Amino acid sequence: MPTATLKPVKRAAKGHNRFCGPAALSIIAGIDTAEASAVIRKGNGKRSVKGTSHFDLLRALSTLGYKASSAAKIDPLKRKTNPTIAAWLKSDERDGQSLYLISAGHHWQVVQGRRFCCGITKDIVSIRDPKVKRRARLVAVWKIEQDHKVNIADVLPVKLAA
Repeated sequence: MPTATLKPVKRAAKGHNRFCGPAALSIIAGIDTAEASAVIRKGNGKRSVKGTSHFDLLRALSTLGYKASSAAKIDPLKRKTNPTIAAWLKSDERDGQSLYLISAGHHWQVVQGRRFCCGITKDIVSIRDPKVKRRARLVAVWKIEQDHKVNIADVLPVKLAA
């Protein structure tokens, strides 16, 4: 299975979504945040995207042809004892080539090797960048792999895909 690659956040010239869920989808799939928001809305049936659950984002990734598998041993009921992003980055639970979607600190982040991107940084930065909140406690981590290619025009209505 091919490994997905980290991309910077793409913002549409008009009608982009500034929240972190669509930004994470943009980073992984290489689509702009307006298209990412439309894919999320198609899955959850809501009129706007101002916050995303794990289910919303994983469903949208599946729709775009990506497979997500759990990549960290985290107890969701014991959030105060879960590792921080910094501790997880030092652990043996990850490899340097794979793409990881991280939920930590009420925020979506994407990591590949020592590179990091999220809706706040917008560009690919080092994991040592001051904008990276390395002390945030992990809620969940998924390893992202591209299962198959999906054309965005096949997923979205014609007016958004154009």
